[in-house]
Amino acid sequence: MTGAERPFAEFLAAWREAGGPAPRVAIPVPVPFAIGYDTSRAEADLEWRSRSYVEGLREAFAREAASS
Repeated sequence: MTGAERPFAEFLAAWREAGGPAPRVAIPVPVPFAIGYDTSRAEADLEWRSRSYVEGLREAFAREAASS
């Protein structure tokens, strides 16, 4: 996820909401805790949009379940 900086507690709450108390999925990259990215160019040039933690995690969990 990129965009506005969010607290780690928000990520944990989204994890629980999207996948339950102990979803079984490996995160292959570190989650940025206090790193912000400028996404304005991607938004303008590619019509890209940032998604919420919950939305991204639900998609990841669904893909993991489908591949199992």
